[in-house]
Amino acid sequence: MMTELLYKASKYNMVIKRNNEFIYVYNTKTGSLCKFDKQTFSVLSTLNGCKKQHIPYFDSLLSQGFIVQDKVNEFNKIIFNYNMAVFNQSPRKLSFVIAPTLNCNLRCKYCFENNSKKDDGFNDQVMDDCFNFIKSEIEKYKSVEMLTIDWFGGEPLLKINEIINFSKRIINFCKEKNIKYKACMLTNGVLLTPKIAKVLKSECGVQSVQIPMDGTQLFYCELKQTTQKIYEQVLKNIVQCCDILSIQVRLNTNRQNYHDIKALSKYLLVDLKLLNKIRIYLAELRYFEDYTTDIPKDSCLESFDFVKTKLDFLNYIKNDLGLKDFKIGYNVPKVVSCGLCINTNCVIGPNGELYRCEHHVGRPECIIGNCNVGKYYTDNDLKFIMLSYSKKCKSCIMFPTCFCGCKSAYFMKGINNDFCKSMKFELKNLLEQKIEDIENKKDTFFNNVRNIL
Repeated sequence: MMTELLYKASKYNMVIKRNNEFIYVYNTKTGSLCKFDKQTFSVLSTLNGCKKQHIPYFDSLLSQGFIVQDKVNEFNKIIFNYNMAVFNQSPRKLSFVIAPTLNCNLRCKYCFENNSKKDDGFNDQVMDDCFNFIKSEIEKYKSVEMLTIDWFGGEPLLKINEIINFSKRIINFCKEKNIKYKACMLTNGVLLTPKIAKVLKSECGVQSVQIPMDGTQLFYCELKQTTQKIYEQVLKNIVQCCDILSIQVRLNTNRQNYHDIKALSKYLLVDLKLLNKIRIYLAELRYFEDYTTDIPKDSCLESFDFVKTKLDFLNYIKNDLGLKDFKIGYNVPKVVSCGLCINTNCVIGPNGELYRCEHHVGRPECIIGNCNVGKYYTDNDLKFIMLSYSKKCKSCIMFPTCFCGCKSAYFMKGINNDFCKSMKFELKNLLEQKIEDIENKKDTFFNNVRNIL
């Protein structure tokens, strides 16, 4: 006789908001956000080893992950799925970051490549090696259906001719193999004229670009050590290219320039009327030990302070500027913390060297292989993708959305307790704002919000 299954509440249920009638609960493992009546929530909060017939709305609760089978170890299941993804031998998608040069036409004070050896890179031989490496990786895994390339730097558009030639070659190969291809690019935007944007889209398969900005003219020119003419050119390029490519503007923020970032946001979204044409988001202007030398470390916003700044920024955009439809993303459940943790993906440097993370480019001690011979399977590479987790991480409700945060930072520095605290604070605050938008019918995206009523 088959034993009847028992069920328990998920360890990843997080109460987000309570009022007199309802309670909103978010599951960090599945990403489900639900509104419960108090009676149903009372059952859920005490659920442990119950039979199906004693659980109201059983099918809905189970499908959304608010309850799980009693014997299931949810943390171990997450780690199992993580390892399956990292060491997947039948990948449907391969992704590579390619930095064709470390040279740049700007000199950002905070750049983590400031002390890296600069050379021309990505010559004909390197391009051949790079193409053959990617080709061999695709042929090794017969399951591949898509290839993505992320052009990085230095400033990749300094190598526009090489990018065009390489892209045509790899796109043709993908067509022969019936593999979908798409690309994106991180560029400072100085050279991104409409003509170049059209070439990137039509000949290189580039669909989106990310452009970092450090504020209005004064801060931009100071931090990037450039001129008013360059600043104006980048703004002009953003305006003229946003109908050609999807453009994300990364607003690099620290304690010194945050007020100016607000001014830049207003200029972009309101004065230039780009609200529905570009995406902007706030990012930490980071200090890299032994590499960042021209900005004071204490000017950087770390973890909790940065989260509070992000929330203030969202309030400024939605309330001070009156842009109620502005959306800001929050951390959602992941299978892996970063795509570069997946063994089949990697970063390719200007001379064909391989890295695990784009922030490692230019650091000889971080090289994990070469396009000529493949990966070296170094100790550092293995540690990067097979991190052990502390007791604290194993018990943390945020783990499915965080995986201990940036693997590169965790690998080099270990757990950042301030980061852990800030992650939870940010998620709860952003979800509370989402709930408020839903209740006020300012958010019409209801697919991720289900009523248990």
